[in-house]
Amino acid sequence: MSRVDNGKFANVCIHRIPKDLSVVKPRSSCPNCGKFISWYDNIPVLSYILLLGKCRNCKASIAVQYPLVELLTGFLFLFIGLRFWYDPVMTAVYCIFTLLLVIIALIDLYHQIIPDMLSFLLVGLALAFSFFNPEMGINWKIRFLNSLLGGFLIAFLLLS
Repeated sequence: MSRVDNGKFANVCIHRIPKDLSVVKPRSSCPNCGKFISWYDNIPVLSYILLLGKCRNCKASIAVQYPLVELLTGFLFLFIGLRFWYDPVMTAVYCIFTLLLVIIALIDLYHQIIPDMLSFLLVGLALAFSFFNPEMGINWKIRFLNSLLGGFLIAFLLLS
């Protein structure tokens, strides 16, 4: 999966999570005609440009949100990769956090909610990955305690 493909996944999550739908199945389909989108029409940004922002089948407009989220996610991942080029673990960690934050921000923008599942996932991942971040402390115990404290603070703020 390329960097921009993660933007495609973010769009699926933004659309489906507030509706309590699976982010895995079924395949993406046109919201207007319901026809499944072929793999060659599901290439991030490029398909939107080639199809002139319309569904291949029914010619209904595709929201500009889709390529914008794909581009935003791709650029953010690129910046993270450039910043942490020397540490693939931290690059992956920050990309996962960034993807979750993009999803949370846009769900909040459109629905004025932040799903608890995403908040808990973010806090859980922060705890799990705190062991790898040398900026969190000099040893794993201090890293874990710092991460735990930060996680509780964030959970309190998000859930209150």
